[in-house]
Amino acid sequence: MASTKTLSGKNAPTKKKLDVFNFFYSFAAVIILIGVIAKLLEWEVQDFFMTLGLSTEAVVFAVTAIKFVEVKQKKSAASVEEEEEDEEEEEEPQTLKRSSTQLPISENKLKENKVGSKLLEVKSELPIPQLEASSIIAPETSSSSIHKLHPSTAENIIEDKVQVPVSNNAMNSHTLWQLEQLNIVKIAPEIYFQPLWIQLSDKQYVVLANLFARLFGKKLPSYDSLPFLSQSPISLPISKFEELKLENSINELTQIEVSVLGVSAMIAGFYEFFDQFIIAEEASVITIRNKTVNETQAYCFKDEAVQSHLLQYHTPQIVMSPQVEELEPLVSLKGKKLWNYMINAWDKKDAGFASSLIEALRNKGDEYLLSILKLNGAIQYNVETNQGYDAIYNLTKAALCVEQKQGLYFYFNHNITFILKDATEFNLTDVVDHISGKIYYGEKSEYKVSLIDIFPQQMLDYVGYVKSLIDKMVEDGIANQAAIYPLFNLKDYNDNTAIYKKMEDYLQANNLEATGAQMAFQLLYKQYK
Repeated sequence: MASTKTLSGKNAPTKKKLDVFNFFYSFAAVIILIGVIAKLLEWEVQDFFMTLGLSTEAVVFAVTAIKFVEVKQKKSAASVEEEEEDEEEEEEPQTLKRSSTQLPISENKLKENKVGSKLLEVKSELPIPQLEASSIIAPETSSSSIHKLHPSTAENIIEDKVQVPVSNNAMNSHTLWQLEQLNIVKIAPEIYFQPLWIQLSDKQYVVLANLFARLFGKKLPSYDSLPFLSQSPISLPISKFEELKLENSINELTQIEVSVLGVSAMIAGFYEFFDQFIIAEEASVITIRNKTVNETQAYCFKDEAVQSHLLQYHTPQIVMSPQVEELEPLVSLKGKKLWNYMINAWDKKDAGFASSLIEALRNKGDEYLLSILKLNGAIQYNVETNQGYDAIYNLTKAALCVEQKQGLYFYFNHNITFILKDATEFNLTDVVDHISGKIYYGEKSEYKVSLIDIFPQQMLDYVGYVKSLIDKMVEDGIANQAAIYPLFNLKDYNDNTAIYKKMEDYLQANNLEATGAQMAFQLLYKQYK
């Protein structure tokens, strides 16, 4: 039992009472909503819910059709005058009473505060009407149920100017999953619901529905029911990607089905699709199957060189997806990530792998070709056995595809080592390439120095080995001499400055003292340089 206090200070006992009509209105509306959902999803209990809800509503409307209305009786003029005189007589003693009990301002304010706080209690204890679920379907039902309050309560609300808040329907926060946990309804396990698929066209949705039924044994709600199911106060639980399991090990797909499947997965945010499934194409037949541990789906659109390389050297680890653009957003191994994967998987012992890799990446940019050169490291080429020729061939092939070649010259000069029959080794910085083998100084070229006098014959023969290697690559069709010579530092003949530096490097590397001819060359160079 709760009590409230009015402005006059009198206590008026009140108690809470169930609004029977409001209860049946709301309960029947909830049953009808569940019945509509059951009808759309073709549950077995659809007829029971619809019959029960509509029957309850019919009974409630029949009972509420009987309503008694109070009618005021007309009063005579004499009786009206007598009532007015009685009211005036009652007001005079009250006025005298109020004037005789005036309090100081501070005390009046204190009582005012007490009364104000009590009014707050009155407001907080007022019953707050709830917005029923039926109001979403039939607004007139909610308005009638809101105003079905006790007359005294309604008067108090008007007298105290209380703003009555209308709370959201408690059922809005419930899903059919929660109702299933309460054993109220049973959701069919084959139902698969994704509200975002309303973005698909009706034709795409039909293809998707047939595809889900065939692949995963799942049943999609009808396309027309999606708006209702998305906005219903009793929301259908959104299905998860993990619920999808292929019923058959291998399933064939058409290109249209692959396209719709890619679009649908992207809309629903199933970016982990290829963590669970593999879509492959072989001999124009597209199939979907479960992914194994060591498999990775890759995407490469209309790039035959890359596809050929992956098919030859990365099968079965890498599975190329069909040429369907809608799959690209779902595949992580693509573009630069795929190219770097190919480079890092390079088998340096397999010359065919390197050649195929370079061919696949030749148009992808200098950074990938330079990565191949960097990973290749130093190369040793035996001029007698021809060992190392394939590595130099692939290295040269990659270098020829690089647009900015400035950094390549240093790499070729210091990372290619030639090995002769007697185990003598040299690199391109040791090669002497002069136009005539004689150097002249003086105004009339009266001073002459022969290269054979300042370099050993073996060193002068180095250039022949290099040119023989280049000629072999030209025969194998890699490029012409004009394209290859600059890489091997043979674009221009050595001038006097280059010859002088090579001689100084030779003496220093072998810790030798200069001979007479070498000293003469030093003096002439410094004199006429």
